[in-house]
Amino acid sequence: MKASLAHARKQSSRHAVILPSLFWSRTRPDFYAVTCRLGADGIRFRSAIIPNPGEHLTCSIGLVGTLEVRVAHTAERAFTVKPAPGRQHNTAIARTLVELAGRQSRRLDRHGTSPRIVPRRTEVAVALADGTVLKGRLAEVSIARADVYLAAPVAVGAKVRLGATEAVVAHSFRNGIGAYFLSPLDPDLLDEGLVL
Repeated sequence: MKASLAHARKQSSRHAVILPSLFWSRTRPDFYAVTCRLGADGIRFRSAIIPNPGEHLTCSIGLVGTLEVRVAHTAERAFTVKPAPGRQHNTAIARTLVELAGRQSRRLDRHGTSPRIVPRRTEVAVALADGTVLKGRLAEVSIARADVYLAAPVAVGAKVRLGATEAVVAHSFRNGIGAYFLSPLDPDLLDEGLVL
């Protein structure tokens, strides 16, 4: 099983896989993160909360499942985990991540981006977990994510609601954020009339 997991991780290292995730433990409050990639060194996440090396956590990855992990490496705004040994479903989770990475890769067009639109109505309320609501302006939207201009910074890994759509902040840029939806949008709804 260990060999299968290592093989699956090695195969997926060529592709990013972007999925919202939730972490928790008995000694740490819940926090959100976003997967970056699955590689030979483990699963890498981006987050505003960086756990300690060696820390044991439970991780729920959207569309994939829940697994017990140990923090292997940390960096600024990122950390890498390895699944706890002896868990039979680790190989299945690795395979699912590889499959999702492939699907995300196949969605890319010849310019390397997934189909995106700019809605006619760009104003969007961005609600934070503490109840704060910020005025945002949509830069572009795909079925998986949205880029939003904001006057105030929001931490990577923070859970937000864009209009009525829940998301997790995956990265920040000057005057805005990129957030991945907890559930992808219906592709048939992706047109200029879209309202989140």
